[in-house]
Amino acid sequence: MSISASTRTAAREELLLIVDNERGVRELIGCTLAEAGYQTLTLGSGAQALRHLEEGARFDLIFVDLLLKDMRGDELIRAVASRYPGTDIAIMTANPSYETARFAVECRACGYFEKPFEDMSLLLERVEVILATRRKTREADKRVLELEELHRELAEQNAVLNRKVRVTQRNLKEQIHSQQKSREIFYTDLSRVMAILDNMADGIVFTDTMGKIILMNPAAAKVLESPTFVALGKPLTTILGNTELLSLLLAQRALPLGKDGVQVEVSTSSKELGEEAHYDILTNAVTDFQGKDCGVLSVIRDVSPRKKTERLKNQFLSIVAHELRTPVTAIKAFATVLHRGYRGAPPPEHLPILADMLSQSDRLGHEIDKVICLGRLDAADFAPDAQVVPASKLLKQVMPPFAAEAKEKKLSLSVTDEAGDATVNADLVDIRRAIRALIENAVKFTPEGGEIEVRLVANDDEVIFEVHDTGIGIPGNRQGMIFEKFIQLENPLTRQYGGSGLGLSFAAAIIESHGSKISVESAPEEGSTFRFRLPRSESAT
Repeated sequence: MSISASTRTAAREELLLIVDNERGVRELIGCTLAEAGYQTLTLGSGAQALRHLEEGARFDLIFVDLLLKDMRGDELIRAVASRYPGTDIAIMTANPSYETARFAVECRACGYFEKPFEDMSLLLERVEVILATRRKTREADKRVLELEELHRELAEQNAVLNRKVRVTQRNLKEQIHSQQKSREIFYTDLSRVMAILDNMADGIVFTDTMGKIILMNPAAAKVLESPTFVALGKPLTTILGNTELLSLLLAQRALPLGKDGVQVEVSTSSKELGEEAHYDILTNAVTDFQGKDCGVLSVIRDVSPRKKTERLKNQFLSIVAHELRTPVTAIKAFATVLHRGYRGAPPPEHLPILADMLSQSDRLGHEIDKVICLGRLDAADFAPDAQVVPASKLLKQVMPPFAAEAKEKKLSLSVTDEAGDATVNADLVDIRRAIRALIENAVKFTPEGGEIEVRLVANDDEVIFEVHDTGIGIPGNRQGMIFEKFIQLENPLTRQYGGSGLGLSFAAAIIESHGSKISVESAPEEGSTFRFRLPRSESAT
């Protein structure tokens, strides 16, 4: 036990107590505070601290280490808080964790210090803030007593002044009550936020500007395979666990985080599930009320169930499509035999029926092919069978079947070919299917009398395919949906255009497999323009 006060700086009236079983730590803190002019007492056990308090010693601030030899630090803190409520308490710990932080909030400690103390000037600054707040409170209490004494002295002489003093007193009490209520509301809201974070299914990781983990909820600890109490207060680079996810989090933080942050999808192995897991990770910068950067927040969402559902759905559709192909082929073959009279000339009135059967079986077969091809495109090992193809040749092969359909709907169908001898490196069959799907979409949704133009343009670097129509158009808020499977913008109860909703999804999957993407420009009743680009390749020799 030792007590000291320095003569290097002006002496201060506050008396501070340091309770820590590590002599070096308490001497370091005691000497540092003494050099700053504070009167300090250092003790090595909680029992000694309680004995001094019971003997009448009163301290302005008590530093308590959570790990004491004779008793737990939290027991000493609770005892001081209950018996001597006017004493401020600061918690010290060498093992910061989520639980100790919550305990500091619950016991309303005025300070929370992490050992070892690397910057003693920072400790002095925080102590001065705590004691300055205490001095202000003491001065306010002293002022109230002075006002009350003045009120008693002048009550008989001036009734008006007496009323004013009472009003002032009442206002001060209301302010104190308001401050206490605000503080209670703050701690209540903080507890609610903590409860929400603890029970969120998404993982939350927040790091400060120095890269240290300040917050990590149980969901994040589970995904990253690192306990919260181990990770808190440490740099993200030092955490051990799921190496793939941790590396991705660090890589995201190295990118420029704009207004909407950075979002990626990652696949990684899962120890718990024993299979591949999929996560969406959104990382964004966080600013305080002054607009200054205060850290980085990452939200980790497990999308494995959705991915598994999509995979099972694709497998089911592929199986159904293959099972349907055989009977549809047989129906088409029988209808062809009857329509061509191989079993005897059919009655004239049956010919339109047989022709319609052939048309509908072709249509159904086309939709079945789309489903099968989509399953092939969604396969993890899919790669296009690329070859050098003249761009103009693609249009010549694709356009003929649409002439009759456009004529039937009284549509103006034109082709603008400005590609010259430009070639692209592409899968000939799949690219033709994608272009055909875009033209089919234009023909389907362009009313009678409308116009459709297929454009082919080449520049020094790429070949641009466009399909422009004057059809019904697409609202801006729904353009992001049209490339999803089985999506149609019509009401299913009143739809008039038909189809499975696979055409655009099918085309988009093919173009993405070639490293490009389909874009759309459209507005309701003003038509649409679908466009994709492929790099030019060297002409075949």
